Amino acid sequence: MPDWIDRVLYPRPAEDRVHATRTPLADTPCPSCGGSHVSRYPIANHLGPRITITCQDCLHVLAIERPRAEDMWPPYRAVAYDWDPSPAERAARTLMHHRNGGERA
Repeated sequence: MPDWIDRVLYPRPAEDRVHATRTPLADTPCPSCGGSHVSRYPIANHLGPRITITCQDCLHVLAIERPRAEDMWPPYRAVAYDWDPSPAERAARTLMHHRNGGERA
């Protein structure tokens, strides 16, 4: 079965509370406080779903990155999320940009 099918047939959570798993990064020290409790975990960001690498001692954010397919974040992400846009979609985005005050060709 293809890997993408897991995004479409995501099972109902068995736990009463859904939580994000924080993966410790033991070999990454915090540049702000020097602490060793740095973790990588998913967040909901104003730019969309992201993965953050954050110090758990001082909450300094070391990095925010786009999730990879193996991160399974967000759990209900569309199958076509990472696909390149079609020529029609690119044209519509360009037209919308021009209508909203962007540069005119």
